[in-house]
Amino acid sequence: MLSRVLKEALLSKELDNGQLESDLSSSFRIQDVMRNETQRVQDELSCITHKAKQLELQVSKKDEAINELQQDLQESAKELASLRGTLKTVTEERDLSWQESKQLRRNINIMQNEVVSLKKKIEALDEDILLKEGQITILQDSIDKSFDIIYSPRSMREFDME
Repeated sequence: MLSRVLKEALLSKELDNGQLESDLSSSFRIQDVMRNETQRVQDELSCITHKAKQLELQVSKKDEAINELQQDLQESAKELASLRGTLKTVTEERDLSWQESKQLRRNINIMQNEVVSLKKKIEALDEDILLKEGQITILQDSIDKSFDIIYSPRSMREFDME
């Protein structure tokens, strides 16, 4: 009986041993799986770290680009303010020039009307001169003829005959 109990205990121990061996081999397999999983996670972590560094580089490049754009924006804002001042000055000068041109147009119209009026007066004076010259010519002709009539021998005969 003792041998039987010992056999059963041995058998039980062998079963326990078998179970432990199977648990041990299962643990080894799980450990291998865990090592593989750990290696995979480490690889992923390495990839993610690499991607994070790339993203940090991209962010720093974008930050630099943003800083450059902000500087450009500030310079453009200064230029725009300067141009607005210049535009205001140019607009005022344009308005003054426009007013001057309006006044000059009025003066030109007035002078053109005066020129037309003066041309009419000149024409009237030319007509008067022509009329006067004609009258002078007629008078000169009549003076010359009356002297001819009075002093010519023929006119003396005619004068005597009467």
